[in-house]
Amino acid sequence: MIQTKLILVDGITGSGKSTRVQDKCPFCSGKANISQLDEKFPYKIKCYNGCGTIRSDKLDYSADITELRLKWIIAYNKNLNFNDIMNCINSDILNELFSEHELILKTVTGFSLTDPEIENAGGCDSLDPLYLIKSGEDKYSLRLYDSRRDPSSIMAELFCLDTLIENNIPVGETITDSKGNKLHLIEDTGRYCVMRRWIDGKPLYNALKTNNPDDLAEMLGDLMAKMHKISEELILSDDLSVEKRDFSYYESLFNEYKQYEFDSDDQKNSFIRSGEEFLKMLAENGHDQSSYGIIHGDITFRNLLYHDSKLIPIDFMSVRHDHFLTDIVQLFHCDLTEENREAFWNSYKKIRPIPDNWQILLPVFLSARAAGLSKVRTFL
Repeated sequence: MIQTKLILVDGITGSGKSTRVQDKCPFCSGKANISQLDEKFPYKIKCYNGCGTIRSDKLDYSADITELRLKWIIAYNKNLNFNDIMNCINSDILNELFSEHELILKTVTGFSLTDPEIENAGGCDSLDPLYLIKSGEDKYSLRLYDSRRDPSSIMAELFCLDTLIENNIPVGETITDSKGNKLHLIEDTGRYCVMRRWIDGKPLYNALKTNNPDDLAEMLGDLMAKMHKISEELILSDDLSVEKRDFSYYESLFNEYKQYEFDSDDQKNSFIRSGEEFLKMLAENGHDQSSYGIIHGDITFRNLLYHDSKLIPIDFMSVRHDHFLTDIVQLFHCDLTEENREAFWNSYKKIRPIPDNWQILLPVFLSARAAGLSKVRTFL
């Protein structure tokens, strides 16, 4: 029998100024911290009684829906875009919510597991939600892909992960379904899913509390250099596809985005200035093919786990062919402070030589990343 636990992790966070509203969760009546934000869905509800952290448009659902259905809605808040569901109590969208849950139950039956339990494990506003599957003492992750995802790109993602495993990089092993397939097609849906062994660990940003930042930076440099070195020798077969980003890609993207409306002239001018400098430097110094390969694409402290003194990369859905500096700039811009970057580089170059032109390109990459962050999240 398949059991379903309605559990939330890594809840949704709001932004902007907030005002404390009340201390009672509108869903379970338990203790909660509720803040009001000046946004379309203004209430941020952090429940300490198991509901998790969600966003909502109102604070009283008791008159509209039963407690049982409320708990189901809470669970679905992690599986579908919360903006689409929290204002739709007693509407047809509820039927979609229950259909999504039934789809997960149906999916798990395609794998030879004993008495599986399903928990939500992330992806509140993602088209590719993640689930934790427990079967006895074993734990697995199940990624449900959007129907628009090209199966060849998913298989390329799996190929990269399997190659990392072969080279002793600790990522979860892919589990085949009952028919021996790594990529499981859910009948009558056009959607695919992948099951992998669950990797225990805590996000790297939590490990900072108990570990020396320079030590972690050295581990990061070692891990990223090994991944890039493996990528240099990685050859994808014709039936596998990944997005390729080169000079022409960035030039086209820049010309498109500079036509967008910005919050201010200063912001637009900063973006254009940084973008033009980035393209100029990339054209002059970015043609070294040894600096390109398959990259993770979203290396941050949230996508790195720390367990048993090891770093474990997760969430490879942004895998693509790109300049290796793009991986490093993502990490530097989001998480790794300037004080710890020397330790990173010292460790990186022990595994993989650093090209001379990276000294020229790095500040330009960082500048373009910073200037484009608020408007162009896919530029770098």
